[in-house]
Amino acid sequence: MSFLKNISIRVMVLMIVTFLLAIWGVASGYSLYSLQQATQLIAQSEVQRKSHAQLLYGVEQSFRAMTTLERAASYKLNSDMENARQALAQTQPAIANVKSSLEAFKDGAHGDVTPAVIDGVVRTWSALVTAALEPLQQALQKMSRMHCGNV
Repeated sequence: MSFLKNISIRVMVLMIVTFLLAIWGVASGYSLYSLQQATQLIAQSEVQRKSHAQLLYGVEQSFRAMTTLERAASYKLNSDMENARQALAQTQPAIANVKSSLEAFKDGAHGDVTPAVIDGVVRTWSALVTAALEPLQQALQKMSRMHCGNV
């Protein structure tokens, strides 16, 4: 306590102001660091939003293609070949959109999503196109009314 008795008021005020300035500097530095982290998270969520939008568009287009193919099969079963032809023509752009969405998803950034998850989505999506949509479309284009029941 003798230390505090021996220093002048000016020095004491100067030490208090210096101490408060140091605390203020630490708080400001932490605020800037937190702001930079928040900025990075916002940018990352924008990347993930775009990736999610590509997925949703691809899913919507694959659903559109599948329902149109189902409608074409129904038209063929009911001997309505003109509407079946139109329905099959509508599947072409939908399948092309599914493929382009798949390519855009493969080439796009995905943020912090692990590569294993991305590879799984790409494999499943590719299998949907190559094992379901394209073969069904080709089968419906080649088959007559008698064979449509097997599709």
